[in-house]
Amino acid sequence: MPKLMIVTRFFPPTNNGLADHSALLVKCLSKDFDSITVVCEKTEQPVKQSAPGCDRTEVDYCCFTNMRKFVSVVDKVIEETRPDVVIFQYVPHMWGRAGIAVLACTLPLRIRLKFAVPVSTYIHELYYDWSLSPKKLLLSVIHRMQLAIIGCGSSALIVTNEHRRRILARLWGAKVFRVPAGNVSARKPDNERSTVYPWPYITWYGTLSDGQQLETLVEAFCRVALRFVSIRLVLVGAFDVSSPTVQALRSMCASHGYESRLVTYGFAEDDKLSDILSGSILNLHANESGPSGRRGVIAAYLRSGRPFISVDGKETDPEFKQAENVLLVPGSDSNALAEAIEAVLTDESLRQRLEQGARELFKKDYSDEAIRSKLLKAVSSHFSVQDVPGLRI
Repeated sequence: MPKLMIVTRFFPPTNNGLADHSALLVKCLSKDFDSITVVCEKTEQPVKQSAPGCDRTEVDYCCFTNMRKFVSVVDKVIEETRPDVVIFQYVPHMWGRAGIAVLACTLPLRIRLKFAVPVSTYIHELYYDWSLSPKKLLLSVIHRMQLAIIGCGSSALIVTNEHRRRILARLWGAKVFRVPAGNVSARKPDNERSTVYPWPYITWYGTLSDGQQLETLVEAFCRVALRFVSIRLVLVGAFDVSSPTVQALRSMCASHGYESRLVTYGFAEDDKLSDILSGSILNLHANESGPSGRRGVIAAYLRSGRPFISVDGKETDPEFKQAENVLLVPGSDSNALAEAIEAVLTDESLRQRLEQGARELFKKDYSDEAIRSKLLKAVSSHFSVQDVPGLRI
């Protein structure tokens, strides 16, 4: 009967995107393997010994205390459990300083040569973009070398959007699969969600990472706020509400007389985040890369069933159809964004179409069942179903 091993740096109760995604993998695949072993880093708090939906599968957790013991722990677990397949969670910056992760990038090749166990590597980040900065130029070269080593050692490569699938498929063709990051946040059951604010509001959910066009977003909101006098803009996510970036956004609103209508909530627990998103008039994605399966926020938006507006970008996935499940606007164009917001606020038929399109897209490509189906296709691509009786494809 099939056995699965998941190697990741982080797992709950650690609170970050990789930990949440690792827990999602366990949940989605728990009914398709008789046992799952998770190898992760030890933290001060004990690893959560259960996950929703895992009652039909035995889940064991083995922890390493530091990177020097990482390889030996992985070897020991493979020798003892003999998994049929390994899923390796690869985010270079989480495995090494500045993303230099020699032990991590050679792991798939080591497992393949030493144990003849197939490894599916889930690649969440590719590499540094080229830069004239000597340091970043060197890191770009190193990251690409690491990616080449991972590609050679892995039986399957999993990426989260079509843009990245096409990039890797140039080298590794049919062993590259696309599986969106999935619904890792805002997972509160729909019938348990409650009202957070008494007034109408627009929600942006994210982090203050590079590429976020928050100034454009706030400029557009100020234009809309002039016409819609009760509407607010809520900013929620993993960021410090006292940061210089947030204070600059407050100053922008204050210059238009709307500072009191900008709500900087900051970090929200998952249940509260679910409530905020589902109660919003519409949700906004302001990252210049565009909406794609790479970002868990997209699944959270779609699950909420609220109208969805996004900056268009080079990574926009093909399933996002204009005026069907999203309104796409050009980057850095506050006028276009304001017009899109006003269209959703004033056009009932458009709003209903976007809501229905969001729900349908979530069910088709971003729900747990959709993610499970795509994952099984990837991890079973390098061994025959007959070789592993009981695997449900």
